[in-house]
Amino acid sequence: MALAVFLSLALAQPARAETLSETRRKREAARQKQAQVAARLDELQASDAELESAVGVLSGQVKAQEASAEAAGQAVRAAVAAVTEAEGRLAATRKRLGDLRQAVVGRAVSAYMRPQEEGITEVMQAKDLGEASRRRTLLNQVNNTDRNVMDQLRSVGQDLALQQAQLEKARKLAEDRRRAEQTKLGDLVRARQEQQRLAAALDERIRNFQSEADTVAQQEAGLSTLIRTKEAEVAAQVAAAQAAAASAQAGLPSRAGPRAGAPDPGADGRVSGSGLAWPLRGPLTSPFGYRWGRLHAGIDI
Repeated sequence: MALAVFLSLALAQPARAETLSETRRKREAARQKQAQVAARLDELQASDAELESAVGVLSGQVKAQEASAEAAGQAVRAAVAAVTEAEGRLAATRKRLGDLRQAVVGRAVSAYMRPQEEGITEVMQAKDLGEASRRRTLLNQVNNTDRNVMDQLRSVGQDLALQQAQLEKARKLAEDRRRAEQTKLGDLVRARQEQQRLAAALDERIRNFQSEADTVAQQEAGLSTLIRTKEAEVAAQVAAAQAAAASAQAGLPSRAGPRAGAPDPGADGRVSGSGLAWPLRGPLTSPFGYRWGRLHAGIDI
């Protein structure tokens, strides 16, 4: 019966071994997938390092753009200050021009009311040469003043035209610098947004692959535990079968007892698993085999 148990276990072994092999194949596939995921994760981390390098370069460019934008802002402020100063000069020149025009108008009215002949007549009507000289000097001063006022009027008019042109140029420069500043600031904002978008997308991909790697690792651990359990069960069954076979071969008494018609087992009562027994009682003195150059075909009791 022990031999039958051993044979039944031996026949059942291939089916259980096949299931165990399948489980091992699944574990190997899980390990391969885990390695693939880890490799992809390494690639992503390498891409992350490359991105970090690119981000570092971009950060340097951003700092340069910030410095450039700050310089542009300073240039705008300087241009605005120049515009304000030019407007102040232009206002002062316009006021001076107005004053000179009023002076010219006043001199014109005075000349109309008192023509130059009257001045000459007054000189000629002087009582002496000294008074005539003083009157002549005053008349020359008036004439010089009139000419000076006219020269100043022309000069101030020229200054006014020049300052107006400078003011328009300063205003245009300030406006151009404002547009350049806005463009640089816009580029800076877009670069920062792109940097943040790429970094966020990469972080999300890394988290997803890390989660997948953790799941595969859990599956591999579960399969390994299942394999160890199955191996332990098979080992226990094989050990039990081997123990039963060893007991049968050692000639342990059969549970069914002696069969009817079996030969006398002798005094010790030992019977083999095949129903064989010693023909006679007594000790074995010579076994089967070659003896002194010839075959001893039997046993001696």
